[in-house]
Amino acid sequence: MVKRKLPQIEHTSIENPYGIKPLGNLIFGNGNEIRTKGLGHFCSLGDQIIVEWLSSLDYKTLVKLGQTSKAWYCFVNVDDLWRQLYTKHFKDFEFVKDWKTSFKSHFTNPQPETIIRCDGMYSDLLFTSWRCTHVPLEDLCSWNDTIDKRSQLSMQDFMNDYCLKNKPVIITDIVKKWNAYKHWDLEYFLHTYPDKMFHAEAFNVTFKSYYAYMLQQHEESPLYLFDKTFARDSVLQNDYQVPEYFAADLFKHLGDERPDYRWLIVGPKRSGSTFHVDPNATSAWNAIIRGRKKWVMYPPESVPPGVFPSSDGSQVTSPVSVAEWFMNWYDPKDIARRGGIECVCEEGELIYVPSGWWHIVLNLEDCIALTQNFVDDGNLALRTGATADSAMVLSCSTKKLNMSRINTVLMNPLSPAMSPASLMVL
Repeated sequence: MVKRKLPQIEHTSIENPYGIKPLGNLIFGNGNEIRTKGLGHFCSLGDQIIVEWLSSLDYKTLVKLGQTSKAWYCFVNVDDLWRQLYTKHFKDFEFVKDWKTSFKSHFTNPQPETIIRCDGMYSDLLFTSWRCTHVPLEDLCSWNDTIDKRSQLSMQDFMNDYCLKNKPVIITDIVKKWNAYKHWDLEYFLHTYPDKMFHAEAFNVTFKSYYAYMLQQHEESPLYLFDKTFARDSVLQNDYQVPEYFAADLFKHLGDERPDYRWLIVGPKRSGSTFHVDPNATSAWNAIIRGRKKWVMYPPESVPPGVFPSSDGSQVTSPVSVAEWFMNWYDPKDIARRGGIECVCEEGELIYVPSGWWHIVLNLEDCIALTQNFVDDGNLALRTGATADSAMVLSCSTKKLNMSRINTVLMNPLSPAMSPASLMVL
């Protein structure tokens, strides 16, 4: 376990170029408040409702509305509105500077816009979005590690110390042996696969288009390349090997019924994943080929602060962006108090995420990673109530397993625990 000195986290003051300030600043303002008059009858609505209403308008109406007052101008220039419009209207992906400019470029050759100062505009929503986009990452979190980091880890020690205890660990000496670690970086993909299509959220993009986006974007939640088809390329597939600790994957016996389980992940600095639990009661491993990732994890029985799952666990309400959670809820002492773990997974390291653990991930640098979900002995022991030994016997007897019953147990977190014998084919 590595412990580094915690830096003093201070939030750098950042001025919004439009002059927008947090609502609390209105108390100390000079009385020049432009929202009420500028929005007219709409001023009684909350900012979130206004943004949601604006997202239903067409782009011509948005442009005209933004010309009626400085208050509307501030709302209409929320870049996420134009991201939604772009996603709705265009399937191809060509990013130019920001989403508004990208949208306009489909109709004309857009000229640079001069930003209009809107002093007297107070909005927590608009200011927070801007702040989350530009706050230095070192202001959001520490580099503290409270996780075990292991090398030369035997299979037996992994099973006893981590798998069957459902405990995370970082393994430091696997990824550096892969061809992927030797060759993969952004330039490699740019020159080897410039026109290969990858999946990035709502878009299918060529890598050269996504790379251009990475260089230009300044977003609170950058577009994340999360591609499940990369392994169809035999070179990419053969550039890594599933570590022996995770090779006994029972889901592989489901054949064509197996859910998606492996992904190539590429993302710019500040991108990442908000709090979630991996689906179907699976565990996962995540290997960092390039870059560094900040992880915060909570055990299954401890819901993270600011996160509100539904009673059946099928839906989760959480902050809009990764940066917003770190800004409002990140507290190393509270993480430890709740039984959580935090760490920075460095380039060339691999992290094991046991079944049921909540986790949030923030890319501290431009990152390339591989991740795979699987079902191991620990999953069976947790879901069936089996002892460690009987779970291992089951996992080694795949020809006798009733995979349909296992699928039912693992795919339904609310199903009652089954006895080990009930999983065997009679």
